[in-house]
Amino acid sequence: KLFLSQQADIRASAPAEKLSKLIEVFANYIKAPQRNLVTLLAISADDQKTLNVDQVPLLLKQQQGEKGEETVSCSNPVSIMIEIAKAAYLDEILFGKANSKERFEIESAIELSFNFASPEEHVAHLNQFLATRMFMVGHTISAADIVAFLHVADYFKELMDFQKIEQCHAFRWIDHIQHLPGLDNLIQSLGLFVSFPDENNSEPSKAQLKKLAKIQAAKEKKEAKKGGDKKPAEEKKEAPKEAQAAQEKPKKQKQQQQKPQQQKKPAVDPNLKDIQKVDIRVGRIIDVCKNPNSDKLYNERIDIGNGVIREIASGLQQHIPLEKMKDAMVVVIVNLKARKLADFMSQGMVLCASPADKSTIEF
Repeated sequence: KLFLSQQADIRASAPAEKLSKLIEVFANYIKAPQRNLVTLLAISADDQKTLNVDQVPLLLKQQQGEKGEETVSCSNPVSIMIEIAKAAYLDEILFGKANSKERFEIESAIELSFNFASPEEHVAHLNQFLATRMFMVGHTISAADIVAFLHVADYFKELMDFQKIEQCHAFRWIDHIQHLPGLDNLIQSLGLFVSFPDENNSEPSKAQLKKLAKIQAAKEKKEAKKGGDKKPAEEKKEAPKEAQAAQEKPKKQKQQQQKPQQQKKPAVDPNLKDIQKVDIRVGRIIDVCKNPNSDKLYNERIDIGNGVIREIASGLQQHIPLEKMKDAMVVVIVNLKARKLADFMSQGMVLCASPADKSTIEF
């Protein structure tokens, strides 16, 4: 059984509503409900309280355990999609083989789609990423393509023709995905079909140019905030020496006033022990594979709760077998600065323990 939000909508800002619709579309794409592989149940907030469903989407799966048949719940969106694909024997096609590099890349791409601040930022990333690719991962459609498409299509279809052409790589990919069998009808029914630019269209109107100018101005303002606007400094250099000298005096005074503020640091409690500064959480390894560039590192995706997934590299290849890594409960330090290990960006550390002779290493 798959519990979804009654207000499921791919355009919704609320994560529960957006994710519910996304997973519903994925399930319908592989015809899981039609084949009675999963039952979709749209429930309201009141229904959630009555049924003791903490969050949606939520998958409840019956499976054989040590004490007979038992119910297992799953709330992670990626894990839900994998379970539905498994039921349809399509998990290796849409997600790659378990523990493979392809599986890891697909799951990472899906998580990335969930985390973009805006569709505009997402499209800009896709346009660059897909410059030399037909699909997100590999040479055929995967779950990563479906998830990314559903995140950006509504934004992209509202762009004017010349804006679509500017994002040519992203548009080529979008047009390809929306014409694939099985997806084309679903996309049409959701009102997400992106029309192709008409080459016979006249040049942009004044209104369109005005809109584009506003977009460009907003973009430049955003970039100026990030990198600092250097133009005023350049203009000052070109000013007459007399005016420049007059400006430098108050400028120096202003810098002297600001300097003490910049040097101030938040007070640190001298009685705080080092161990109290460490943010330690319990997590579950939901995916793991060997780092292709190292014979010591595993690349792991760890669920640390509240829907947060951390990607962490651990030097455990020589100590713990790959099959014992998957689904293992681990203790993780999560407030370390991210660093690249063998071309993999690690966002934390998995803690392990060993006896004095270091004969074994365990989580």
